Amino acid sequence: MERRLPAEWERQSFVLLAWPHPEGDFAPWIEEVSECYTDLVLAIAESLPVLIACRDLEHWEWLKRFLKRALRSPGRRRVFREPVFGIELPFRDSWVRDTAPIPLLTPQGPHLIKFRFNGWGGRYPSGEDDRFGVELWRRGVFGPVPLSRTGWVVEGGSLESDGEGRLLTTESALLNPNRNRNPLRLRKALSELLRIERWFLLKGREIPGDDTDGHIDLLARFAPGKTVVHLEGLEGELRKRFGRGHRLIAVPLPDLPLPASYCNFLLLNGTLLLPQYGVPEDKIARAQIGKAFPGWRVVPLDATPLIRQYGSLHCATFAYPEPFRLHVEPCLKL
Repeated sequence: MERRLPAEWERQSFVLLAWPHPEGDFAPWIEEVSECYTDLVLAIAESLPVLIACRDLEHWEWLKRFLKRALRSPGRRRVFREPVFGIELPFRDSWVRDTAPIPLLTPQGPHLIKFRFNGWGGRYPSGEDDRFGVELWRRGVFGPVPLSRTGWVVEGGSLESDGEGRLLTTESALLNPNRNRNPLRLRKALSELLRIERWFLLKGREIPGDDTDGHIDLLARFAPGKTVVHLEGLEGELRKRFGRGHRLIAVPLPDLPLPASYCNFLLLNGTLLLPQYGVPEDKIARAQIGKAFPGWRVVPLDATPLIRQYGSLHCATFAYPEPFRLHVEPCLKL
């Protein structure tokens, strides 16, 4: 097996998230967003173990109240199907998709790459979040898996892989000079680091409320069988990039002042967690996404609290593939 960036529909091992804290940007909606994270953890734990980053023990005890209360509510399971753990780490933003280390599969075994994070082009303070991925690895949750560090600024939400050497991304985010000054060198470096054989580079599209410069996970995602799920209006550009070799499936973009994208779904071993926004387009998106993932169980989750800070389900999580394994020795037990 050559070194490669896996597709997200491959078998997953565990899921990482960072619970919003009462002093952070979600403070005005902390109760509501904590209920959203509770539903997210419950849904993930139906399929996979969950690792929750918390800022300190006080934060851990605070968030545990939401999870334990949910387990006691009528109609809920009394225990999680899969275990839930915590890890104490400093962080500012909860969007681990962009701050966690990137998993690679290599002939020598699993490997991690830690890119730099600069607050989405310098928009926000980034010191704690830039250190988050390395600290997570240093705490031992990945066990003996090696980690490589690079000076290139790249966010996970900019990388969409089909697992076969093809990368779908956007010029507006990945190649933005507010991340890296030399985009041509970046492309060459990523081709070598991630073994990218073919680039599908979109110009990007402005979405109301988006502060990432157009991450690909808001616009278009690969699906099995050479399929691309994408926002309506991108058909022409995608057909130019892909030709007739890929099937294109469009989903609507709700008319909201926030980045309410259905492309921000999460794949979990045959289950697809689909963001919902309380609008008529929710039903259309469920039907269209189902065409791209036949046989998958589609679980709708209300993601309205998340988009108030400009992200959704995919942004809030990072699923690590097999053969990565969560090492629980340094973790807090729920």
